[in-house]
Amino acid sequence: MNHSNNEIVMWGLIDNKKVIKNGLGNPPIDYNIHDTLLVIPGQFIRIYPHKISVKSKRELMQAAIFSIENKLAEPLEGLHFSVSEDRIAIINKDYLRRCLAEVKNVGFSPKKAAADFDLLSDTTDSFLMCNRVINPGKLGNSVDMGWSEEKKTLNDVKIFKFIDRAIEKNNFLNILQNEFVQKTSLGLPFKKLAFIGVLITCFIFIFTFSLAIETRALKKQALDLKVKTEKLYFDATGEKAKGNAALLTRKFISKGSSNSSDFLSLSEILFRSVSKVPGLSINNIRFQNKDKGSELQIQFTYPSFESAEEIEKIISEFGGVLTTGSVREKSGIFIGEASLSEAVL
Repeated sequence: MNHSNNEIVMWGLIDNKKVIKNGLGNPPIDYNIHDTLLVIPGQFIRIYPHKISVKSKRELMQAAIFSIENKLAEPLEGLHFSVSEDRIAIINKDYLRRCLAEVKNVGFSPKKAAADFDLLSDTTDSFLMCNRVINPGKLGNSVDMGWSEEKKTLNDVKIFKFIDRAIEKNNFLNILQNEFVQKTSLGLPFKKLAFIGVLITCFIFIFTFSLAIETRALKKQALDLKVKTEKLYFDATGEKAKGNAALLTRKFISKGSSNSSDFLSLSEILFRSVSKVPGLSINNIRFQNKDKGSELQIQFTYPSFESAEEIEKIISEFGGVLTTGSVREKSGIFIGEASLSEAVL
């Protein structure tokens, strides 16, 4: 893509490690194109390293974004993030949408996209390409010609060979992740596709039928558990449970607390507040009677550092006081302890 507008500036058709054809402007569509790779100007992408090691891709994304958040000049909602095992890429969402729309207008739907400097990281020196200077590398960059005195150029065919090598090694960071993942078709003959369709339909029917049986059993177990829990709750507190207090009941009983009204009031504040913060969860909870009043001691798993302040504010709105300790990161997960008491009026 051109860096100064959304037009395609250069294209190449590669087959079996050979550059069959290349040119400038819109590529021809009269070829049986198997896959399309979008090369994005490096001026619009930043790639940073990270050392986060978690199994969940969602947790990896959250932790990686947090690790470079202080380097960002734009609001997070306007940015698109892509991650690999050791890097995170940032690009403006609107710009990426415009690039994909331009490519789609000429008949292509890229499955992958990458920064030019990332795809050309096998080269060692900076060089001119189209209307920009490429400073190649996994953490490289590209700049407008006016910001560099670089005069070296590479043959277009050689550039596409470098790109093909990166594709073969699969060592570049694909920008098209999450909401930008492109839907693809299997490209199978109709008869085979129809047969597979029948198998899929049968599988879905069998799976759904099995799931329905399992769901009914689970619902019965859940109902039985709910009845037992409510009875235990009433026996322990002398009052009917309000809301979902099943998680607290066992811990409350095991502590032998004598202040049921405090327990009920604090647990109601806690669960009402936690439900307002997406991604926030409770790992552990204890009820304590103290000289200055009762409190719940809680260990939270936070979706972000900011959510600690958010839950404090929400709890205060429901009549509670949450005192949070330090939030620590462990393998990309944010954990912190806190104590909840009722506000003194």
